[in-house]
Amino acid sequence: DRALLLEFDSSAQVLAWTDAVREADLLGVVDIVPAARTILVKLAGTKYLAPTRQRLDRVQLTDNAVAESADPGDGNADVTLDVV
Repeated sequence: DRALLLEFDSSAQVLAWTDAVREADLLGVVDIVPAARTILVKLAGTKYLAPTRQRLDRVQLTDNAVAESADPGDGNADVTLDVV
């Protein structure tokens, strides 16, 4: 009731969107928790759900922002482990 879970296809998208959500300085957001393919946006109360969704709908990311997140230039890369 007091959080939104954003789902993505890649960790690069997660990183780019995490930065964008932080920069958006959304009212009522008390925590932003990125994971492998999701971002949990914790809110101060249910009254912030609808306004936060509306504001997130207006956040625009360029392909360049996602690409920069995919290649931070520090030698780190996504690692995929097949689980059997």
